[in-house]
Amino acid sequence: MSSPPSPPSLPSASSASSASIPPPEPLTASEATRRAVRQYFELVKARRPGAELAALFSPTLLWDIPRNSLAIPWSGPVHNREQVADFIDQHRLRAQPKRFALHQILCEGRQAIATGELETVIKATGVLMRVDFAFHFTVEDGLITQLKIYESTYPLDEPAP
Repeated sequence: MSSPPSPPSLPSASSASSASIPPPEPLTASEATRRAVRQYFELVKARRPGAELAALFSPTLLWDIPRNSLAIPWSGPVHNREQVADFIDQHRLRAQPKRFALHQILCEGRQAIATGELETVIKATGVLMRVDFAFHFTVEDGLITQLKIYESTYPLDEPAP
């Protein structure tokens, strides 16, 4: 009686490592930009600490949120990661998000535009801000180098329920 056939042999670790596996294709500029922008919004949605969001940015940058000293006195332009982290942390202390909807992210090369809408209550006043927005990102080497925020300016008209 003959013995059953032996199972096929698997390649050894040494022969598997010598196999030629091509490296993954590098991301295009648009893919890298989209990845950075998506990561930014994922961290915002998860309410991650300001320092964690700031790590997505270049050490020197332009973050341009139009200053609104009445509604958001901590707003205005910032130029480094520490200022980004401070803005995020101040915003989280002083404002309570109610709704955030990201509608689309459009990318071409190093540029991206993200559109959406949000509702936030300013804790000190109880005012509900309803805002349509467009964020314009520039991404270089996987880091955000510029973020300009365009928002509607009409939403400061009613206290929160």
